[in-house]
Amino acid sequence: FFFKQKTAYEIYQCDWSSDVCSSDLGEIDVGVGLLLRKGFGVDKIAYHPLYIANWAVLMPKTHEFAKRKSLTLKDLDQVNLISFSRETHPMLYKMVWGAFKKAKSSPNVVYETNHVELGARMVENGSGLLLIADNILQSYDRSCVMVPLKGLLQLQICMYWRKSESSALVVDFTECLVEEALATKNRFS
Repeated sequence: FFFKQKTAYEIYQCDWSSDVCSSDLGEIDVGVGLLLRKGFGVDKIAYHPLYIANWAVLMPKTHEFAKRKSLTLKDLDQVNLISFSRETHPMLYKMVWGAFKKAKSSPNVVYETNHVELGARMVENGSGLLLIADNILQSYDRSCVMVPLKGLLQLQICMYWRKSESSALVVDFTECLVEEALATKNRFS
């Protein structure tokens, strides 16, 4: 989500992989998304890590890979795969498919989607396997299983705010989220 301060406070919910880009920093007070890299306005923002997401593949329990403890990029060579859409997050898309290319693996991408629920339905219907971050799909059909995928970078999800922020509401909100993130981490450590 992104929280923008305007005449009225509004909360926007975005796709899981959205991130705060430098062009947004003038408008966005608080954002949650992927860890930004240098050169994307990071000098203007502060951030706090919330959690790490790993990559996985959702598949039917009957698939030959279903009983594996993990998969590699090479395992997915020529496999029908459902992917997140390039438009969802172009830099992440480029990084993921660059890793497949480097591993000399060429999955057969049968569909790109912005909606993980649709991707999960396609898996249930036998259209392919779904490439997904393991934190996205909280529940899925019992006929499916999620297998960890090795070879892609972990996704560090962070909360962002402008360093110059002085609004009491935004400052209190960010402090509250940081405290909750720390409390949650301590409960599950």
